[in-house]
Amino acid sequence: FGNGNRLPDSVSYTRTGPGTYYDSLGNLRIAPSHQPRFTFDPVTQVPQGILIEESRTNLLQQSANFGNASVWTTINGSIATTNETTSPTGNYDAYKLVDNGTLDYHAVVVQSGYQPSGLLNQTVTVSAHVKRGELDQCALNIQGEGAVSYFDLTNGVVAQEGAGYSSSIETLANGWYRIQSTVSNKTTNFGNVSIMTAKTSQVTYSGTGQGIYVYGLQLEVGAFATSYIHNTTTANARGTDTLTLTSSEFQRRYDATGMSFMMDSKLIYRPTTKTNNQKSALLSFSDGTINNRISVLSDTRSASAERYANLVIYTSGVLQTNVALRTDGNLQANL
Repeated sequence: FGNGNRLPDSVSYTRTGPGTYYDSLGNLRIAPSHQPRFTFDPVTQVPQGILIEESRTNLLQQSANFGNASVWTTINGSIATTNETTSPTGNYDAYKLVDNGTLDYHAVVVQSGYQPSGLLNQTVTVSAHVKRGELDQCALNIQGEGAVSYFDLTNGVVAQEGAGYSSSIETLANGWYRIQSTVSNKTTNFGNVSIMTAKTSQVTYSGTGQGIYVYGLQLEVGAFATSYIHNTTTANARGTDTLTLTSSEFQRRYDATGMSFMMDSKLIYRPTTKTNNQKSALLSFSDGTINNRISVLSDTRSASAERYANLVIYTSGVLQTNVALRTDGNLQANL
């Protein structure tokens, strides 16, 4: 599907809820339910095929409408729509967060009545679209979870990672970046998140009426950010993307005498529905029973540095092969 913009008749696709993708111009677009998302690299405009993701929910309402005073408030600053730059959508719907002269932090924050709950001991990820203005640094904050991470909006790097956070930055089109920070085993129940302006990796400073551009904040349960989910008055869920090959087409292509496959999966991935130390099957071939099967499994320990990928082979219910690859690259085998 890399260079196409439609599915062959032999493949069906489903997904409940809207989902975003990047079009051929690098602009962020929203696809309605059950529409495949043929996405492109937002910088090079190279087609990347169909975007396939697990189900996630953006827990923040009015996720791009920072001017909604019921949901958002500013601290030691102001925020308003701007015509100085377009947003990642290509439209003039971005906001500008501007500091004031107070010697303190300067932020846009979720109002208490709209902070999601039920997050105690969860792994959560907050992400936002940001662009430099007069200031070229910002920070993402999950209140109560330790020192924040700082992002350099000139060089597109994490300037300083806060203790307890796992952070990264993605380059988008037209000077925009998508930044994200993840916290494991959240220590508080509520999702009080904010975007802060920063100078020299400090959020506490005396402002001079300078700012950054912001768009699309997202808070989701999971160990990494998925594609942006646009919310207005509700916390929208994006369902799982599912591709299905028709049985007749599968039979035509399947060679029972021999086959090979290649798969690519990040060991940092941890299914959000699994508890600690469970294994999740990434791929499995069998005769319809568990006694004869070849499976690739992912260990779902909470710490990514401890995770494994396992290749296991069973015949007649007896384990024949168990090869484990750790995230540090060490190979352990029981052949």
